[in-house]
Amino acid sequence: MVEVEIENTPKNDEDLSFYDQIIISIEENLRAIVLLILLFISIPWPIIKLYIALKHMNSCSYKPMVPIWLAISALRGLIDYIFLISLIEKSNSTITLCTNGKLWSFEKLKTQKVTTDNFVDWSISFNLIEQYADYLNNDKNIHLSKLTICNCTSNWRGRECDYSVEQQFTNPGSLLSKQNTNRRKNMNETLTKFIDGIICTNAHLFLEWRHICDGITQCSNGADEYQCDLLEFHECEKDEFQCRNGMCISIEFIFDAMPDCMDSSDEQSTEEMHTAYYSCSGSTSVNCHNRLCQKNEFSCGNGECIPWISILQDDKGCSNRRQAAYICDTMDYKKDVSEESFGICTETIRELSPLTNTSSCLQSLGHLLRIRFDKNLRQVALVNIKERCEQLILYSNNNAYFPGIHVVYNRSDIETFYEEPKNLAKFIRRTPHSYYFTGEIKCNGVQINISDKFWFTHQERQQLTFYPFFPLSHLLCQRFGNQSLNQLYVTNSHSSLLSSPYYRCKNTSDRLSLRRINDGYIDCLYGDDERNLNYPVNQLFRYQCQTVTYPSQYVSYSKLGDGIDDCIDGSDEISRELNWSHFKCDLNERYECWVFQGGQFNNDRIRNVRLHFHRYCDTMWDMMDGNDEKNCSKWICHEGLIKCNRTGQCIEHEYLCDGDFDCNDGEDEINCRPPRELWTLESKCDKKFEYFCITKQYMKDQNSSHPCIFWSQVGDGQIDCIGARDERNVLSCPVDHRMIGDRFLCDNRTKCIDHQAICNGIRDCMDGTDETICYWNLDKCLPGNFPCANGNIRCISSRCKSNPTCTDKSHRFWCPNPSNNNAVYRSQKYRSIIDDTRRCYDQSQSQIKHIIAARSTNLQIKDRLVESSYFYMYCNRGFYLEESHKSNPLCFCPLSFYGHRCQYDSRRVIIRIRFDRWHRLDIPIVLNVLFILLLNDSQILDHHFLTDESKEYPSKNDIYLIYPRPKPSGIYSLRIEVYHSTQFVHFWEYLISPLDFLPVVRIAKVLRFPDRSIPWYCSNNNCKNNGTCYQTENNRFLCICSRPWKGKFCDMQMDQIRCSLNSLVRAENVCVCPHGYMRPHCFVENRKCLRVICKTNQTCIPRSDLPIYRHMCICNTTNCKPDRPIIILNRQEPNESPFLIQLLQLTGNYPTIRHQILIQPLTSFPLIKTIKTRDKRDYIGPLPEIGLLYSFESYTNSIQSTLYLLFINCTNNLRNFTIDLDLQAQECHELPKDEQYSVSLFSEFCNNFTYGICFAYDGYLCYCNYSKINQSNCLSYQRMYITCNYCQNQGHCVQGDLTNRTDFTCVCPKCITGILCQFSSSRFSISLEFLFEKNDWNYGHFIAPIILFIVGLILNSLSIITFTHRKFRTNGVAVHLLAISFCSLLVITLLFARIIYLYMILPMFMYTFYYVSLWLMAMVTVERAVSVLWFSLWSWLQELRKAILLVLVIILIVSSSNYLFIIQYKLVNHPDYEFPWCIREISLNQQVSTHILTMIHQILPFLINIIAALMIILVITRSKINAHHTTKRSTLMDQTRKRFDLLLGPIVCFLAQLPEIIILFLNACDYDTSTWFSPVTLCIYYISFLPQMSIFFLYVTPSKQYYDIFKEDTSLGKHITYMLQSSVVLSNQANT
Repeated sequence: MVEVEIENTPKNDEDLSFYDQIIISIEENLRAIVLLILLFISIPWPIIKLYIALKHMNSCSYKPMVPIWLAISALRGLIDYIFLISLIEKSNSTITLCTNGKLWSFEKLKTQKVTTDNFVDWSISFNLIEQYADYLNNDKNIHLSKLTICNCTSNWRGRECDYSVEQQFTNPGSLLSKQNTNRRKNMNETLTKFIDGIICTNAHLFLEWRHICDGITQCSNGADEYQCDLLEFHECEKDEFQCRNGMCISIEFIFDAMPDCMDSSDEQSTEEMHTAYYSCSGSTSVNCHNRLCQKNEFSCGNGECIPWISILQDDKGCSNRRQAAYICDTMDYKKDVSEESFGICTETIRELSPLTNTSSCLQSLGHLLRIRFDKNLRQVALVNIKERCEQLILYSNNNAYFPGIHVVYNRSDIETFYEEPKNLAKFIRRTPHSYYFTGEIKCNGVQINISDKFWFTHQERQQLTFYPFFPLSHLLCQRFGNQSLNQLYVTNSHSSLLSSPYYRCKNTSDRLSLRRINDGYIDCLYGDDERNLNYPVNQLFRYQCQTVTYPSQYVSYSKLGDGIDDCIDGSDEISRELNWSHFKCDLNERYECWVFQGGQFNNDRIRNVRLHFHRYCDTMWDMMDGNDEKNCSKWICHEGLIKCNRTGQCIEHEYLCDGDFDCNDGEDEINCRPPRELWTLESKCDKKFEYFCITKQYMKDQNSSHPCIFWSQVGDGQIDCIGARDERNVLSCPVDHRMIGDRFLCDNRTKCIDHQAICNGIRDCMDGTDETICYWNLDKCLPGNFPCANGNIRCISSRCKSNPTCTDKSHRFWCPNPSNNNAVYRSQKYRSIIDDTRRCYDQSQSQIKHIIAARSTNLQIKDRLVESSYFYMYCNRGFYLEESHKSNPLCFCPLSFYGHRCQYDSRRVIIRIRFDRWHRLDIPIVLNVLFILLLNDSQILDHHFLTDESKEYPSKNDIYLIYPRPKPSGIYSLRIEVYHSTQFVHFWEYLISPLDFLPVVRIAKVLRFPDRSIPWYCSNNNCKNNGTCYQTENNRFLCICSRPWKGKFCDMQMDQIRCSLNSLVRAENVCVCPHGYMRPHCFVENRKCLRVICKTNQTCIPRSDLPIYRHMCICNTTNCKPDRPIIILNRQEPNESPFLIQLLQLTGNYPTIRHQILIQPLTSFPLIKTIKTRDKRDYIGPLPEIGLLYSFESYTNSIQSTLYLLFINCTNNLRNFTIDLDLQAQECHELPKDEQYSVSLFSEFCNNFTYGICFAYDGYLCYCNYSKINQSNCLSYQRMYITCNYCQNQGHCVQGDLTNRTDFTCVCPKCITGILCQFSSSRFSISLEFLFEKNDWNYGHFIAPIILFIVGLILNSLSIITFTHRKFRTNGVAVHLLAISFCSLLVITLLFARIIYLYMILPMFMYTFYYVSLWLMAMVTVERAVSVLWFSLWSWLQELRKAILLVLVIILIVSSSNYLFIIQYKLVNHPDYEFPWCIREISLNQQVSTHILTMIHQILPFLINIIAALMIILVITRSKINAHHTTKRSTLMDQTRKRFDLLLGPIVCFLAQLPEIIILFLNACDYDTSTWFSPVTLCIYYISFLPQMSIFFLYVTPSKQYYDIFKEDTSLGKHITYMLQSSVVLSNQANT
């Protein structure tokens, strides 16, 4: 059953082209025409306004186009308006006709107590159900009470039961399936067109939306390639992947086995992927509707893409015959006989009247070209042609594959053909004799008129296949275009191109984005965009061809294994490691997809891929040069296979004596009967012991020697036969590294040629051996012919065919096995693939045979049904219903099309989204998602609702939004709004413009909720009329308006609201329904959950979307699925380092990781975990077969992981696992990487292996005890999904649950700590955050910082109050002391903020002000010293301006010197946190400079301070001695005591900093295990801030002047002094 969203498109659809609307309106809607005439007669104001607008637009650019287009738009708008009135009146009118049903009024239904639930089986319009629900809630509405409902009988549908439907096709899906099945008979498919908003000259009959910006000009005016540079040079975001067509998808969608790019360039191009689109010719699906063809393909208009080569070579066309439109009777396909009455040909073929002797030239020629033409009338047609036709007959000037080409037949050739009497009974060859092009074409933005006819023959047309894509438009521009115009003329469409870097193709005007260079796709006509040395490869998802050098060659990942050798060496098909055709990303969870997805990280996943273990030694080359088939002597064959005695390879029984070498030495063909009669010369060899071949000895003397070698010489690696026929399975060709097979090796093993090139008279090898091997050749035959060896001079045109032949059968010399049908050597062989799953479960030797056949490019459609009355494909991709009172059926179109036969392509926006909400468990399980197409950020043009449910593996959702017709100009955007019931949650906005000129725009996003509380309210409310403002991370805002307002700012009032009162109204017709009410207008309540009982711990949620009355059962606990298997892990002690449990399932060629369990350090056991068995397709599979355990050990500079085998589960009897990690974990031995091991020898390792039952080597994981003979079984296994990329400092990131990106842990090397290993304990990098981590951060760490902050805040505030007194405002020293107080207060505040908000960008600012305070303290002491020594200088420094300037200079110098500290900080993101962390990381080359700078800032201010203080004391002491004649000692002691305040500050600062200075010289890594080092260091860290806390005690209280001013002149000081004195008095009184 096919489910699509259906748009009801009446036959008189208002959205047809302008001319079609007028015709259809006249024929089928007389009422509309009458209203149209009345409107024109009345000349309404809209017409007058439009006329004024048109007059105004005449002054704009592009004048010829704009007025016409606006006029068409205006008239179409009027027709839209008239039809809308008609439809509204019809839908609201009372039904009077109900001949095929029973008529019910709303009043009667209510009296019968009929509810909306009863309408489910009535198959009536949901609009009527909504109206009835509204009537039940408001039965006083007289208008609603008059409405009626027609309950149709079983075979009738519609509002008036006027559409007949067969009983077995009662739903749209079954009708679609029936009517769109591609049948050979009664096929009525129409030619789809794109007409909306484009004027395409000369190609309007054939233009479809896929032609827009496809690189091939269709329209002669270039309209289909206009503005395409906007797409070519469109740039994607960093988290996006750019498709080949220029659009962007989320990087997470890449290589997930589901094409998200419309051209499928995000997925591997496999045969299976192309096969999925074969059904596009006869079915309807979203993928087909939106598929884009590659540049080298022709679009069939329905999602089917045919290579241009097939069309040009008359090999294969579209299933619907689109390429033959209007020239169906001129097409002559080799493999697909054309039928004139099939597909599009039915509509477009030339109509022929009965042939008479008066028929015209074209009518007569048309009859001759028809397949079903009566042979008896052939002479009549021939006579008419002779009499009425010119020499060159122009049969057609319309065609679909290149408009402008004229099809011409030559009358003389027709006459010559029928001059032979025997040809009168034959059909004339339908292929045209020649073609010519004439007319206009646009080249590089310049319109060129080609008046001379550009002729070419049919053979010349076929030669166009030598180009990588259809080249005609390029060749015409190259021949007729004036290349000098490229510099003189630049259109507006290239404005953006000129501002972007681009590559210009040689000899053409094509300009390419640099992302296309060296991507493996040929985009330039002459291929100069590939292997281009001038442009380095810096794009993601590029594979380097392995042996192609200078210049190197690259291809995209998507081309790996596509069956086409894109690399010169073929390494994109068969590489050194594996055959890419067996490495298919066909299911998202597969290992293959994981490997390809690694391209987004630029890692080496693709380089570490290994061949499936059981593809070794199977005689098929899956590696370059056949390395997988070497060293097989000890390989153990699976039961049922035959082992080659000498080579050890394994072959099937049916390979014996089949004519092919399967064993490398041909052992399987010894003494076998040949598959056909051989050349008589071969009979000279004894087939039991000898092998026939031409040797050098036989070439020299045919008489004494014979053309044979011993079988023992075959396959020994030594060439004994000319051309290496004896080593066909051993040696490889030098270019593609494939098996020689039937090819001929020559030129000293440097060249291979095809077998057809042997003995054809043309020397292909430089050494000439390809011709001299035919020693009997006497050069009597023409080049290209083969000389028979029987002595008679007979030349045949080709060898290896049944006719013509040589009598001695020498034409069969060097011919392939006839069973291969001239295909690639041994390509038809069965390949034995051992199923790992079945091998594991029952160790049976079951083999699944897959035939590796040549790719089929022909889709065979079998005619299984007899001709019926169905009009197959009549409505294109929609379905039709037959009306009882009309002869023509009525089409219902999908959203991709419109028109009376769904023949027109809709302009649309295709949205594909997936929610990522695992990091936000608070997000409701069920969300209502509203998608809105916006014009100019305010006008809602279209909308769509989606119900999203939280799942274990979130799925993608596809949504269509349709542009209005005609499409108005403006800026288009997409808004996605999320609601829980009617409560707003969050929104996203994405800009569509400037790509809105494209007919179809794809937006593919992963929607993540922000890591903060939501909804996020705006800081400033921009919304009017009580609207609520919300914002996003990029500061975009959204207004949720209250009823009845709408608009960007809630400034527009709605006239008619169609939503129910309990809904949230976003626009007149956009209603957000509460839970339990159904869209679109929320009148109908879904009561399904009243009748449904969900399972235990599940809650029933009624759905709001159509089809009606559905529900879902959601889990409301963590134990909703008790039947899930569990794993119980036991261990004696908690683990010190993390463990990772990895559960593997044996699916496909490579194991799939079904579940990963991360066991965090210090976990208590036993640990019980639920095993996930549901895959990403939501299928429940079997239990994992293999369990692995990883442990991790830290070293100084690295982390070492150890792999253990936990279990091998090869039975379905187990449901739960119980594992003792201490006993059952068996270590897997790692074979040394520096030793070379042949993988083909692994199968017998277990017989003499001494390291246990498990070993690993270079991408393989092997385990023993597999079979009765203890054979090894190996899995091609990378240690995938183990690592993530969040950790710093060489930390090892271990990923847990694969569906939860926050489930990880970092294993840090020794001396490194932190959640992300962000702290290194090496010298100079002991930070506060590091100390918190080492001391097990908890709330107790807040005590000391709070005390420091409170005390520092109080004391520094007192200092600030003191030094801001008016007495100090002109004192320079006081200004400096004030600056010290402010800096100290900032330091204490920043310290406290840093502790509260760990990892914020605060340390760099804190240390800057910390060092400024130290330097200012030194400056105060220096100023005092200057006042003593040089009073005049001191007086000059005391000026206020100079004091402030000095402070600023110090701040500037210190900040500049701290630049080294600033650049040592970096931001680190943690997936669990909203803001990034600020982490200090000191590189090795910065450690010395950091040491010196730290010492300067901490020691130098102290030295300056103490020296200046001592100078003051000494100078004053000297003056006192001279004045008072006292002793030096007593005077010095006295002055030191009096001036102790000068020494107090430096000493306190130095003592506080001394421990920190000492720690600078310690390497904390030496104390990593110490229990005392971290607490002591943390205390020292706090002590270092004592000077900044005690400025008041250092400078105010020791100074009598400062202290007196504080006590006596400041209000706070007075208050404090009064309180202290009062307390003293009270204390004395109490003591008294």
